[in-house]
Amino acid sequence: MDGVIVHYGTLPMGKVKGYNTGGTAIHEVGHWHGLLHVFENGCSPPGDAVADTPYCLRPDNDSCPTSRDSCPQQPGKDPISNWMGYSATENDGSTFDYDEPETAKEAIDLGLVLCKQQKWDKALTIFEKGLTLPGTGIKRFRDKPRLISDGEKMASLYNIACCHAQLQDARSGLVALSGCMELGYTDFNQIRTDPDLDFLRKDSRFEGLMDRFQKKSSGFLGLDFSGLFGNK
Repeated sequence: MDGVIVHYGTLPMGKVKGYNTGGTAIHEVGHWHGLLHVFENGCSPPGDAVADTPYCLRPDNDSCPTSRDSCPQQPGKDPISNWMGYSATENDGSTFDYDEPETAKEAIDLGLVLCKQQKWDKALTIFEKGLTLPGTGIKRFRDKPRLISDGEKMASLYNIACCHAQLQDARSGLVALSGCMELGYTDFNQIRTDPDLDFLRKDSRFEGLMDRFQKKSSGFLGLDFSGLFGNK
């Protein structure tokens, strides 16, 4: 399967207010065609590998500063109107409001959108809320929604671990990661290579945690829920 996946709420008239005019789809289709972020490689060659894109040191998620020149030694000002940046993606990147998710899946999808924008603290709040919402699991009562499934719990906890890692809270991140593996997540290679978890891998407790769960999973059939974890 080859294509682009975006949160339906970012499409025109979607629920992710401030990011619901289709700009996110344009950005992601650009990646699908091989385009990099405008701030790729910062001020160093080859930048985003497009000859006419001015160099840009870092993303700007919160405004459109028309005079910003983060690479003064290179020609041109920051390309704030380029769709492969963040500030041009929607509403000049100046606002991010959204409707509260009503299901675990909506929370996971919205959290991943926020992670794409490197809004780790907001994403963390959404992923944690997702653990309390209805899901696609068992329906115990006729008049109540289905419970959150183990797969949705794993996805939420994994991404909570990523958020804590980006916020440099190793203890909380390792606790979330432990909970994810306790539920049956066994893609240890992803855990060991995901750049969003790099801060946790540097912690002295990481290898002991991994060793415990890898030994525990030996000889048992692991479950793969990687489709719920985004492309990181």
